[in-house]
Amino acid sequence: MKKLALVSAAVLGFVANASAHLDTVNKSGFYVGLNGGYGFAKSKMNFGTSHQSHTLKGLIGGGQLGYQHDFGRVVGGLEIGTDFTKSHKKFNIKTANSTTPANTDTSQGKMTRKNDYSVALRVGYKVAPCWVAGVKLGYERNNFKYKALNTTANPAGAAVGTGKSVNKTFKHNGFVPGIYIDKLLNKQFLVGMEYGYGMFKQKTFVDANGDKIAHKPRTHDVKVRLGYKF
Repeated sequence: MKKLALVSAAVLGFVANASAHLDTVNKSGFYVGLNGGYGFAKSKMNFGTSHQSHTLKGLIGGGQLGYQHDFGRVVGGLEIGTDFTKSHKKFNIKTANSTTPANTDTSQGKMTRKNDYSVALRVGYKVAPCWVAGVKLGYERNNFKYKALNTTANPAGAAVGTGKSVNKTFKHNGFVPGIYIDKLLNKQFLVGMEYGYGMFKQKTFVDANGDKIAHKPRTHDVKVRLGYKF
């Protein structure tokens, strides 16, 4: 028991010394990294007077490049990044044709969340040796692809609604606040976790069948990050 106690004390002392040493390491510098996690997108769509809401969820991953400066207890910096995902949702659509409101087109729709590009300001506080917790304020371009195929004809318009497919990529810009926590493993490598909530502007277009379609998404992304500091 005495030997076990001595070994345990030695290990704890080594970890404490290592942590104290890392806490004195200046965290300023450029860094690159990879990230991966899971994302949820709440997709709100308006088809004329019809309103639908769908949840797209799936894996998400990408990379980041940034610079941070160590101000003492505070670490701040700027980061750019990109993520990729193919989360999607299929659904049925029933819309009144804008030129002939009495008639209805029934469609099969599919919304797919694609890639995004972002820039973010990150500000953190050293809560413990090697640990930084903080917030991020970001601006993001998020792409969603909408696809629909009409399955019933418009009785009055004949060929207007019959089998006409619709393909549209919505390019949304929005504000993405979030929180994060990072741990410095050694002088170069760090790991962390991040949550971001995306709020994007509504986009509207009129499809080939005369239907006005509006899309307004909200996103929730949780990611694990691995970085290398130069």
